[in-house]
Amino acid sequence: ARSSKRCTTGTPPGAGPTSEGGSSPSSGASSASAGGVDTGSTSLTTGEEKVETIEDLEAAWAQRRASVVASLSADPYGINDKGALIGPGQFSVDLRKCPVGWSDTSGVDAATIKIGITAPQSGNQAAFNEITIGMKAYFDWVNSRGGIEGRQIQLVVKDDGYDPALALAAIDQLITNDSPFYVTSVGSPGGLAVYDTLNANCIPQPFVASSHPAWGDPVKHPFTTGFQLSYETEAIMWGNWIKKNLADQVPVTVGALVIDNDFGQVYADSFQAWAAANRDIVSDVTFVRHDPAVASVATEMAQIAAAKPEVFVSMTAGDACLSAMEEAAKLGLSQTTMVMFIASGCKATSYMVPAGDAAEGFYAVGAGLRSTNDPAYAEDTFVRFAREQLAASGLDPSLELVGVGFAQYGWAHVEILRIANALPGGLTRSNELLALRGAELDHPMLLDGVRFSTAGNDDAYFVEGAEYSRYDSRVKAWFSQGPAADLNGTSPNCVWVRSRCQR
Repeated sequence: ARSSKRCTTGTPPGAGPTSEGGSSPSSGASSASAGGVDTGSTSLTTGEEKVETIEDLEAAWAQRRASVVASLSADPYGINDKGALIGPGQFSVDLRKCPVGWSDTSGVDAATIKIGITAPQSGNQAAFNEITIGMKAYFDWVNSRGGIEGRQIQLVVKDDGYDPALALAAIDQLITNDSPFYVTSVGSPGGLAVYDTLNANCIPQPFVASSHPAWGDPVKHPFTTGFQLSYETEAIMWGNWIKKNLADQVPVTVGALVIDNDFGQVYADSFQAWAAANRDIVSDVTFVRHDPAVASVATEMAQIAAAKPEVFVSMTAGDACLSAMEEAAKLGLSQTTMVMFIASGCKATSYMVPAGDAAEGFYAVGAGLRSTNDPAYAEDTFVRFAREQLAASGLDPSLELVGVGFAQYGWAHVEILRIANALPGGLTRSNELLALRGAELDHPMLLDGVRFSTAGNDDAYFVEGAEYSRYDSRVKAWFSQGPAADLNGTSPNCVWVRSRCQR
């Protein structure tokens, strides 16, 4: 369902052709909402035009959930007489292997649903904590309207400092002291550090807020799912852009700034593999790695500039996003390179706006998702609603990642909880998992043509569509460079072993 009155994304004059944490197709200047969200139960009309309300969207969501519930309630789905949870696409989990004392309803009582989340609330990646703030705001709105059939959603946040060791300690605290219904994570390092523990304890880990391909492992890590477009696919799309748009200049050399952790390694390996298979397009790649804990990458960027690359790609996250853009401007890379890309996780306002003119002209692969900050969608019903609710909660709607937490992740968590609650047996961990492995929903923040669905072992990734966009520092906004392409069901599953997917 979409607003019946919506602008289309434009390209600023002079624009050329064409996430860690949360990513969006068009982040940039905050856009003031025009008019309030109607709180009545029917649509308003102004002249001959029907104006969609949040209630209209809720009705459409309910209809879609009912269809998913009907599908997942049919034989042979659910827990069979052998204690195995059976889902679509040959998905199966033997719940008899869960630890002694494991409960299918842990974290749920008559009044509360307790959800745990680990996120960097401190350190150089602390901006990603804005996602948890936005999620809580959405949960608060749902709670104010009765929650999940009377149960209030309680979000328990633990700081992991973007440090795997701290993430493990946080998970131990959550499991021991809080007994949550499920636990999710923000960022690749923390998510990877804890997903073995969570799967061994049969605790769902839904919608990990990063694009790491490891979340697509329904066989060995059945309790873990992602949300965003995979980093692998994003890296391939960088190569495809070069192939299409620099055809007259190929082969080209590439300089890449890489954050030195598993997140950066996925980008580096994936792009290197693409380059090796397309030597007529990319003749050489210079990878320069940086410590995830540093805020400045001046030294590393100087190394890249010294290599005189024809294309620059920033495969990093957090404060290094801003530093990379600033150093690229100081070193004149915008004049010496043909194109500069940044990772999708760097697209947030928190990094782009402070960069000022240094951010001008950067390209990025989006995540197939709208942004609550994109002026093109200021009149979209759900975007307008999200911005107004954030403001009513005392939050700044212009903070990109807060909007990501509210409108992208918050919505997804609630819809899956509602589906699980409606399945035979009610709100259980096994039903939560079944819903996660067989959902087909109309996410209100997805670009037109991009699907939000899974199909057990056959399709482990929710979002497999994306678009290219270009940043205009004058208006502080991203501009899409054409329609999104959806590759739903085509991303291969990934068994993550020693910093690589084993297939």
